Amino acid sequence: TRIVVRPLKETTETVRKIGQGNFNQKLDIQSDDEMAELGYEFNRMTDRLQEYEKLNIQEILQEKKKSEAVVAHVPVGLVALNSRNKLVLINGQGRKILGIQNEKWQDRNIKDLVSEPAFLGLLNDSEQNLKTLKITKNEKDAFYLVRQFQLNPQNAGFSGIIFLLQDVTQFKELDKLKTDFIATISHEIRTPLTSLNMGTDILLGQTIGTLNEQQTELLKDIKSDIQRIQSFIRELLDLSKLEAGKLRLNLKKIQVSSLIEKAVEQLAKLFKNKEIEPEMNIEFASLALEADETQLLRVIVNLLKNAIEHTDTSGKIKIQALQENENLILSVMDNGAGIPADLQPIIFDKFIYQQDVKDKQSGNFGLGLSIVREIVTAHQGSVWVESEEGNGSSFFVKLPLKQPVYKNEETE
Repeated sequence: TRIVVRPLKETTETVRKIGQGNFNQKLDIQSDDEMAELGYEFNRMTDRLQEYEKLNIQEILQEKKKSEAVVAHVPVGLVALNSRNKLVLINGQGRKILGIQNEKWQDRNIKDLVSEPAFLGLLNDSEQNLKTLKITKNEKDAFYLVRQFQLNPQNAGFSGIIFLLQDVTQFKELDKLKTDFIATISHEIRTPLTSLNMGTDILLGQTIGTLNEQQTELLKDIKSDIQRIQSFIRELLDLSKLEAGKLRLNLKKIQVSSLIEKAVEQLAKLFKNKEIEPEMNIEFASLALEADETQLLRVIVNLLKNAIEHTDTSGKIKIQALQENENLILSVMDNGAGIPADLQPIIFDKFIYQQDVKDKQSGNFGLGLSIVREIVTAHQGSVWVESEEGNGSSFFVKLPLKQPVYKNEETE
């Protein structure tokens, strides 16, 4: 009995160890019977298992090295955090941007490694639209375009967030040069335009001679074009001031309902021409916030004008305002043509005109949405769009009800 049972017990114990992942097990063969034959086959099996394990480990290590090489040489900063804000992965560029000197960063909370408030502020921001991060080092500003991606256990194996930080400092500097150039040219153009406008008014007033009907119509067209150019130049100058941070906000407490009513009243003629009756939905009649009334009114007017322009006759436009924690969420929704997915990331950029949209969308976006973004950003807020081509668009503005900095300075 002992001769039969003892080898079986040894075999069972060895199989259990192999099941635990220990493949370097061998049976001690001391006989030449059927049990010995089983032992020989068993030992050959463990040899093959060890070879297979080595191959798998080598492949895994090789793939790991490939992944590490790719991450290390990506020309943008890459930062991966888990759901508890612990650092899971970061490349050299990311460490350089965030100033992480400590080599022992693995599984440490990002707040213990990074003191940059601009980046830490992104941790509580669940919105995945593009953002620009400004980091100042040695009295020099650097700008990074931030993309963030939420991860979930189903497709990533763990829940967390990935940040991609692309250096756009050079483009920011070029953009500033372009903005300064546009501002200078705009100032130069305003003077002759004013003279042209005055001259047209004198001619239309017929104080220096009588005009026939055809001449009057022609001058009216000229005056209309001059006014359009003047309006465009004003927008250019305002946008230049906003981008340069020279447009100061005159902050005060304002009623949201009153502001929306003023915006709708300003555009009453446009609504009438399109046979659109705007729907207003304000959560609380007393809802108020600290903001620059003139500039915020401009935001709502620009969003409504954009909605009217891209909505068919007798279409629907809805303005909604509600409170979410300590923020105001303002939205303008329409049932117009919608915005193609490839245009949505650039919809707030300057000079998105008909030639950019081609057959995808009628009309143009001009500077209105760029001005909206700059004004909202100056109010410490954010703006984004949700749209599906053929099913209308919804523009959202998120603003703090109380401004962290109270400037109360007159607009320059």
